[in-house]
Amino acid sequence: MKENLFTGFAIPGPKHDDVTVRLDGLVGNLLLFDHITLDSIRLLEIPSMIEAFGPQSMLNLLNSRAVTIKCDANIPVVHGRTPNEARRPFSYTFSLLRATDYYEDHLKNGMDRIREMTNLAVRDKRGLVRALHHRIDHEAGGMFEANWPELVFLRAALGDMRSNSPMVLAALRDETKRRLGQDAPVSHLSISLEQIEEDTFVADTNAVAVLGVLPEAADEIVCQALLRLAVLSQVYAAMKRYDALASFDSTDYSLLDDRVSLFAQGFAPGSDFQQLRRVIDLQGLPDLSTLIEHRAINLDRIIEIRATDECIAFRHWLSSLDRATDEEVRDVLESFNTRVGQLIGSPVGRTIRVAVAAVAGLANLAAGIATSEADSLFAERLFPVPGPIAFIQKRLPSAINLD
Repeated sequence: MKENLFTGFAIPGPKHDDVTVRLDGLVGNLLLFDHITLDSIRLLEIPSMIEAFGPQSMLNLLNSRAVTIKCDANIPVVHGRTPNEARRPFSYTFSLLRATDYYEDHLKNGMDRIREMTNLAVRDKRGLVRALHHRIDHEAGGMFEANWPELVFLRAALGDMRSNSPMVLAALRDETKRRLGQDAPVSHLSISLEQIEEDTFVADTNAVAVLGVLPEAADEIVCQALLRLAVLSQVYAAMKRYDALASFDSTDYSLLDDRVSLFAQGFAPGSDFQQLRRVIDLQGLPDLSTLIEHRAINLDRIIEIRATDECIAFRHWLSSLDRATDEEVRDVLESFNTRVGQLIGSPVGRTIRVAVAAVAGLANLAAGIATSEADSLFAERLFPVPGPIAFIQKRLPSAINLD
């Protein structure tokens, strides 16, 4: 499971078709995980990926099988006793909504955006559309089945509501602080849910009195708090469906199932990504966002180096850096080069260099190769660079075009 990640790189905007795409997350997580399942928003992030990396590199990524795309409209919703009935205050009916026309609503429109890109050749458009079609998990967008993880985990979330799990009050407190600020008197809040039908609950809460808000506002806070629990259930479902980790925000931990919470905090994808950003900065490389903005990331090279032994060793090393200070990490990055450089420059080092050159058939070093090049070759022969250091100092820079 730790080799697979379920995540999205697009943030919905104020308009229906607006998204903000974080491609640094894509590149970073390609380095951190063997496989990524992209939680796509109607394929709206795909044109940005093509623009950033080029059609051929994007095609190579899709054909590499490093990614699977989940693109569907199976989302939990709250409504009245029936989907077309107005909801009564403090009454919440849950269901899993599915696009009435999966292909038309969620696939064709996204594919059409690629076909409409004026800067692509017809051949590129056809190749990308074909590759996308093969990388999309069409089963996830198909007809509901009783044993679907999405339905199973939604029922589990409704069970938590029925039993008035502590997560219900935690969700109410979190939603209140999100809407009214961190100083909202959440410690005095209370809530009790009563299940009156299979998927319908009514809430008894003191939110109006404690928060000093109108009933409509309190009702909306409760609604969004409960909906958040339902939405989290769909993340659990994706973890089950794809045998993958998922990216949870630290604010989600208080709302997670106990077993998921321990696992998520122990193997937090977001934590490793932050460590990757930190090491890149301490190494003196530009951050991934800046490199992508300037079209300086070679995605084909990223695809190559992610499978190397050095990259795998680098992943393990990152997981050990949670308690390391910047100074300690910087010392690790610098100490290898410093120690090797000091030895090479010493009298003993010069003697060893001559011996190694002779034994290795490198006698021509003194006959024409620059001293710095000889030192570098000597160092690599005598002191193989540790995997994590080799990755950040050699492999990753090889995927950056700064010309």
